[in-house]
Amino acid sequence: MKNFAKVLGIIYSLSLFNFLPAVAQDLSNGLIVKLSAGTTVEQFLEENNYSPDKIRVGQDGYILLKTNELPAPDQNDINRRSNLNNYGLSGVENAEINNSYELHATPNDSYYLSEQWNLHNINIESVWDDTTGSNDMTIAVLDTGFYYNHEDFQNKMWNNQDEIAGNGIDDDGNSYIDDKNGYNFVLDDNDIFDNWGHGTGTSSIISANTNNSLGMAGMNWKGKIMPVKVCEVGYNCPYFSIAEGIYYAVNNDAKVINMSLGGSYDSPIVRNAVEYASNHNVLIVASAGNNNGTIGYPARYSQVIAVGAVDQSDTRASFSSFGPELDLVAPGVSVFTAYKNNPSSYTLYSGTSFSAPHVAGAGAILWGYKPDLTAEQIRSYIVYNAEKVDGMTDGFWDEYYGYGRLDVQTSLNQIKIDNNIIGIEGRHESENLSHQIGSIVEDQNSSNGKAVKATSYDGPGFLQYGPYVGTNTVDNSYLAKFRLQTSDNTNPEIIARIETNNYDAPNEWQFLDIRGTDFDHSNVYQDFYLKFTKDSTGPMEYRVYTLGLTDLMVDFTEVTRTSTDDTYQYQSEDLPRQAGAVIYDTNASESLAVQVKPTDIGFAQYGPYSQNLISNDRYRAIFRLQANNIYSNTDIARLEVFNHNHPEMSVYRNIKATDFMTTQNYEEIGLTFETGDNDTLEYRVYSYGNNENIALNLDAVTIITDVYYPTLNYEAEDMPGQTGKLIAESNLSHDKARMGYVNYDNPGFLVYGPYSSLEENKNYYAQFKLRTNNLAATGPIARLEVYNPGGNSPFVAKDITGQMFAEANVWQNFTVHFARGTGGTMEYRVWFYKNTDLAVDNIRVIEKSDTYLIYEAEDLNLGIGEVVRDSYNQQISVKATAGQGPGYVVYGPYTTDQSPGNYQATFKIKNRGTSSNPLVRIDAVNVGGSGDYAYSDLYQNDFGANYYTNNSIYFTRTADGTMEYRVYTYGQTDIMVDSITIEKVS
Repeated sequence: MKNFAKVLGIIYSLSLFNFLPAVAQDLSNGLIVKLSAGTTVEQFLEENNYSPDKIRVGQDGYILLKTNELPAPDQNDINRRSNLNNYGLSGVENAEINNSYELHATPNDSYYLSEQWNLHNINIESVWDDTTGSNDMTIAVLDTGFYYNHEDFQNKMWNNQDEIAGNGIDDDGNSYIDDKNGYNFVLDDNDIFDNWGHGTGTSSIISANTNNSLGMAGMNWKGKIMPVKVCEVGYNCPYFSIAEGIYYAVNNDAKVINMSLGGSYDSPIVRNAVEYASNHNVLIVASAGNNNGTIGYPARYSQVIAVGAVDQSDTRASFSSFGPELDLVAPGVSVFTAYKNNPSSYTLYSGTSFSAPHVAGAGAILWGYKPDLTAEQIRSYIVYNAEKVDGMTDGFWDEYYGYGRLDVQTSLNQIKIDNNIIGIEGRHESENLSHQIGSIVEDQNSSNGKAVKATSYDGPGFLQYGPYVGTNTVDNSYLAKFRLQTSDNTNPEIIARIETNNYDAPNEWQFLDIRGTDFDHSNVYQDFYLKFTKDSTGPMEYRVYTLGLTDLMVDFTEVTRTSTDDTYQYQSEDLPRQAGAVIYDTNASESLAVQVKPTDIGFAQYGPYSQNLISNDRYRAIFRLQANNIYSNTDIARLEVFNHNHPEMSVYRNIKATDFMTTQNYEEIGLTFETGDNDTLEYRVYSYGNNENIALNLDAVTIITDVYYPTLNYEAEDMPGQTGKLIAESNLSHDKARMGYVNYDNPGFLVYGPYSSLEENKNYYAQFKLRTNNLAATGPIARLEVYNPGGNSPFVAKDITGQMFAEANVWQNFTVHFARGTGGTMEYRVWFYKNTDLAVDNIRVIEKSDTYLIYEAEDLNLGIGEVVRDSYNQQISVKATAGQGPGYVVYGPYTTDQSPGNYQATFKIKNRGTSSNPLVRIDAVNVGGSGDYAYSDLYQNDFGANYYTNNSIYFTRTADGTMEYRVYTYGQTDIMVDSITIEKVS
């Protein structure tokens, strides 16, 4: 199945350059080339001795060479990227033969029908009671053209208001002359007449005149068809024509694009155009194919709705292509359509070509009903509300029917349910929820591949406890949507309860009891809604409680504000979780315990913390535990008392199954420790994840004095995890970071981990990427730690103040150097002091040596340019284009720990473009020290042809100062920096 990721873009318009011949020319052959970065059309013509009338310029640097003088290509290259060496072209990045996709249907015998079964099957008639479409809706049909003289197409064709027909002038300045009603991108003229009938048939399904006492009914009574002719002789549809047609449709404000065509090969130019349309909020629909096999392109692209075919009984058509990219099916066998023989001609067509326009028509009429939705939302309403049919082997999705058969009425019903919902306040994925019982499971049917599951044996208890959002939002009405699944929808008893609660105002509490019979299906996710009003400040909490009568799964909770259009989003948790889960256990002191399964690895108990013990005294931590096996002599867990202020006073103890007397009862295992001055103590249990089927339950931790007077007691449900919340931003390393808010997060570890088993007896440094909003905060705002649980590596900590940040709300790297000893694992932590907001993006650990340091592109501090993935070898690098320079592409990195001596700095750089002037300067400078400043200008002959080249400079390193390594571009060409390597030579 496809990943329906939301793609948002800023709508803008691109002008087309057009060196057009005066007469129409067939563009169904030739070579498509993409110009190298920095190469202009004029330069290409001059360097390759081409005249303007031999080319046609497209979007994004693509050019079609309109010539038959090219040598015959290797047949293996016909449908792939061509070998440029065959043609000797300069200034070109890649090329492909202008091959064609094929239309996905041919007409059958022509005859009239008095009844259109296809419209009945997709439930469009009842939709017309609510909406018949919108006059503002334009649907671009990329096909064989449009028979505009047909009786069912009067006043249905898109009209370019800025173009005057027939005057031979490009009135609207879009580089297309007389495109009053569309354009022909095969012959490069304004003749959109359909000579074949295929485009007329697909267009008639979408928007033939309806309720006019003539012929057939179209799905949209008011929508307009934009004819974009991309197919001509022999039903061939050249790549270049399709791509240009897509750009044309988008730039002329089409909201929906239908492409009833396809082929077996991925065309870069078509893929690029599809991405352009998706980025501009256009709904794209394509037919799956008619080969009873793999789905073709462009339907296979993730941005496109791929549509298969069914007959009148909702049985899959024998020819309909199938596979993981299939989204849904629609009528595609003997479908009644308009035809091109004469103004009152109709016919029957079969093929997925005629399934796709049903979906395009549905998109147009639904979007007309709710025009403020996005293309991705319309897509979701259509695909996820498809009708499940008998032929599906899976009750949710399968590769032959996708999500089912198109059902326009059900899609509209769901829009009506959400019609009062204006802005999304938060969507909380399952792994972001602080679950008490249950565990995270992999689930391909959930929204992001994971869900929280509690079996009937786990309950009763809270399956979802949290998250917390909306602290300062008051006086608003909301709708919380819980997406749940049960294993038994026949149970008439109450099986679960969904709740909303204001954490700071407990009286603001709403709940809804859910019975098993409230689910339409078992093992299928279903949405449940709970309305509530927030009158007081304080974070809202969204909870799911299971009574343990059935298995229950939680996908996500989506909270929507119904009275404003403000938007807040909360993304999925991706940081390490605690091992184990809270379970219901009548033998535990308060009937709750933390259970560690045999395969769980990690800290089952992170805390709790204590700060009120007497300084310089002696205590004992009593861990109340139970094991289900007393015969194994293998270490199963480690008990720890960690001293944050004096880590050298931390103590730990390994425990085995043989340490227990019985499997029936909880037993107490102690650990003696001493305190220093004003210490913060943490009590932890680490599970080794043994493979001997040994489960361990944790009930409580009690801290006692030497005279066994109970000082502190921590029950399982009191054991805290990490502090802070998760935030999502596009500029983060993995699109997410951990954020601690001074307003309502407690002091604690924002990041507790990760863990690594570094090579022993070596030096390293950990790089913490942090951000704060307050540079004037007094005292430390964070403490960075490197700790070696179970080993002898020195504990290293570094306090960070607000003044150490160069800018507020800007990510900055902080480095902690450490030595790896022997034993144990390495752990990297960020402590939140709660005196200013603090965010952690990532932690990187890098090996350090006096003779060799390497800095990869993603480590480099940028000046101009950006981090990109190289299209040739998918390698991360820093890129600055000629249009951005001059300036520093890389400003840094820095080294402070090299011994005195002579060094070589090697810069791995790629150059794209040509110039006789200096292109790049590479620098090594000793900041604050007495070492020499070294630099070198690089010219064209210092670089290889379109591959990374190593260029070195030599410098002297003294004992003081900080070495800085820089790359400066003169702005002559595009520059890409892969890495900087520093090596001691003497």
